[in-house]
Amino acid sequence: MHIEFIQLPDPDRERRHMRLLFTNQFRSRRVLMIVLAILMVLLGVVLIAAGASAFGTALLAFGALYPLLVLVGFRRSGDRFVRRFAKVNSVPKRVTITDTDVSFTSPFQHVAWAWSAIDTVIDLGEVVLGKCGEAPVLAIPLTGMSPSQAAELRAFLAGRRPVVSAQTSSAVRLASPEQL
Repeated sequence: MHIEFIQLPDPDRERRHMRLLFTNQFRSRRVLMIVLAILMVLLGVVLIAAGASAFGTALLAFGALYPLLVLVGFRRSGDRFVRRFAKVNSVPKRVTITDTDVSFTSPFQHVAWAWSAIDTVIDLGEVVLGKCGEAPVLAIPLTGMSPSQAAELRAFLAGRRPVVSAQTSSAVRLASPEQL
């Protein structure tokens, strides 16, 4: 099997994807940020009570300002990331699907995933989503393919000894080499 097509840029999809990345990054760090701020404030109060008022006051102030500093840093680094992300995703990508791997090539990057690394494939109608463990690692848009290419890809994925996933009824879990 050899399927090759051009994936045109989709700014709306890329904006949604970027928003999801930022949201997940902030959520994963939010608990740590809150715990660190509370610990700094408590340690500052303990130090003030113990008599080290200068260091305790400084730690108390820093603990109170720490969440704000993290948010400002997150926003500033996010602006730089947004510009780079927009530039990389502003050009068409060549998608090549073979029996061994899927590769996405543009002037700025080349990403390839071997089918052996993809555990689960979910057909969402317009997009085939590939997952490695629980993390989605690739999205193959079927809208850029001809109907015969989409049918060939679906037949290829179905021919890899699928095992129905218990999590999602439309998910296909690819067989491991031990199951073959």
